[in-house]
Amino acid sequence: MLYTLPSTSLVSTSTAFVDAVASAKQAAKFIDPSITYLSTNTTFFPSHPYVLSLLKWSLWSFYWFFQSLVGGGIFCIGHDAGHGTLSNYQLINHTIGYIAHTFILSPYWAWRHSHRYAIYRMAVIPYL
Repeated sequence: MLYTLPSTSLVSTSTAFVDAVASAKQAAKFIDPSITYLSTNTTFFPSHPYVLSLLKWSLWSFYWFFQSLVGGGIFCIGHDAGHGTLSNYQLINHTIGYIAHTFILSPYWAWRHSHRYAIYRMAVIPYL
């Protein structure tokens, strides 16, 4: 029997991911122009440099927090692919793991080798 992935959930998940990335890119484009607008329009917002700087860093920190959540999710997908749990086919696992780790700038093959070695050592010699 040929193993197939449920295509509807995979397509909807990838579409949702692409939409989330596009929304994040759009949000990042508006952070600096918004601060510039607020600094020129003094009737709407107090244009004290410290307030604007604090607002700018707060918005960027908020953006970076959610960006790190997305990166952590991508790492989890690559991690599961490295263990071979995404598919019954090793080629699919390696392809998805390589793409996921490349996206977050982490070397897939070196990580997979060192991670499997560490897991093996913990399972065989648990008290060293």
